[in-house]
Amino acid sequence: AEAEAAARRAAAREALAAASQCGDMASLEAALEEARAAGLEADDTEEAQARLVALEAEAAAARAREAAAEGLQAAAAGQDRESLSASIAEAEAAGVQSEVIESARGKLADLEAAAAAEAEATARRAAALDALALATKGDNIASLEAALHEAAGAGLGEVATEEAKARLAELEAEAARARARDAATEALLSAASG
Repeated sequence: AEAEAAARRAAAREALAAASQCGDMASLEAALEEARAAGLEADDTEEAQARLVALEAEAAAARAREAAAEGLQAAAAGQDRESLSASIAEAEAAGVQSEVIESARGKLADLEAAAAAEAEATARRAAALDALALATKGDNIASLEAALHEAAGAGLGEVATEEAKARLAELEAEAARARARDAATEALLSAASG
């Protein structure tokens, strides 16, 4: 019986060594179970147990990399800058391939540039609206024309400029009447002096 137990322990040691070398977690777990059942001491299984822990950590890291890469691809397909930025950080921490991360960084840079351009356009439209409102209240044709020109350049439509255009037409009509009065007055003065 003792010889049989010794043979079983020897076989378990060999199976443990082979399973440790091959790197297959299931085989290593089975070999460790058999080693314990065969009565091997903790000293005999310590190295294999450490190898199993390392394999489990590698597998967990691989799963984390895969999940981070999938999350990064999903975020890169969208338009949410914050989500993409967070996914890039997660992918870096998980060790995702750098070319995948660089591609996502390029997309993030594009999204940030588009957001900055949109913010700039919004600010320009707001400034143009303010200038238009101010010029519409005044009596200066040149200021109103300049404000309308800026409004057009900022992309403001007809609805936003309607009141200013009406005011410009009103000011131009007043100016035309004033020129006509001045011309008539000048003609009368010229006729009276001649």
